[in-house]
Amino acid sequence: MDFRYSNSTSSFKEFILNRAQKLSSSVRKAGNYKSLESNRNIFETSSYKTNFKKRKKKARQFMVEDWLSEKNFVDGNYLAVPRPFGYKCKLVILFGRTYLVSDLGEVSEVSAINLEGEFGKVVLEVICSEDTYYLLDLLVWNELDLSVLGAEERFSLLKSKFTKIHFKSRAEMLPTYNCDFSGLMKAYESPDLKGILFYHKQSTYKPGVNLWVKFWTDRPVGDEFVLYVKGTGELKTLEGYTLGDVDLESFYLVPGVTVVCKFTNPGFNPKVLRRAESTLADPLSKIKYKYISLEDILEPGVNNNG
Repeated sequence: MDFRYSNSTSSFKEFILNRAQKLSSSVRKAGNYKSLESNRNIFETSSYKTNFKKRKKKARQFMVEDWLSEKNFVDGNYLAVPRPFGYKCKLVILFGRTYLVSDLGEVSEVSAINLEGEFGKVVLEVICSEDTYYLLDLLVWNELDLSVLGAEERFSLLKSKFTKIHFKSRAEMLPTYNCDFSGLMKAYESPDLKGILFYHKQSTYKPGVNLWVKFWTDRPVGDEFVLYVKGTGELKTLEGYTLGDVDLESFYLVPGVTVVCKFTNPGFNPKVLRRAESTLADPLSKIKYKYISLEDILEPGVNNNG
């Protein structure tokens, strides 16, 4: 993998540490990842409600991948991209300044990028780890909206433009592989792997759940998920499926917020545990996710290619 970097990483590390602190004030007993225990009265302040709405609007502009749990789904029309651990963010370069927009909708100005020549707006989707930007997608280049192009074409453009982007922190291009057995093994053997993203070659970038972009992982998902609180207490997924309800007054809730819920059995009717820091609910496919082997993902006849 090609990368270039310098030692100027303080602002980037500060952002990552601040975001990690927001998500790690309490730790689940049975999990390896962290969640936020919200303050009891935090949603009663108008300033928090206003800020939450702004962050939620920005978070809704992210594309969310569908979780893959269907056998024989992937064929040669898909590309496999290894997804490392880290937070999904967007790097927005505008008027010579760089802003990092997190998947929580938070915006921070960072000194991360220099571009060769004069450029208009540029938007990159990246995975932020502790000290590295992993470049995932190119959405806008010099004011030109590339989100309407297919994934294969966007990835090709990102590769060609990479030499014109000079990062002050370490940056690395995420590779793409053909969806045959050899390609999946290469993706699976990537370092610091959280899972594998499968992009249909013709899939455009659309906010919300994209059924043409799948995520697979061999890691346990757990039994706690984030849901929206809507109307009189309906608990809904990101797509709007109703899975249960909650008494608003008992949890000091207002419609529009998100809550962490636990599913204790194969059925739904989730139990609300606490308010969530996340501004987006989880998709239904994550809640229903069931692990299948990497070999079973490929359509019959594709396994032995390459």
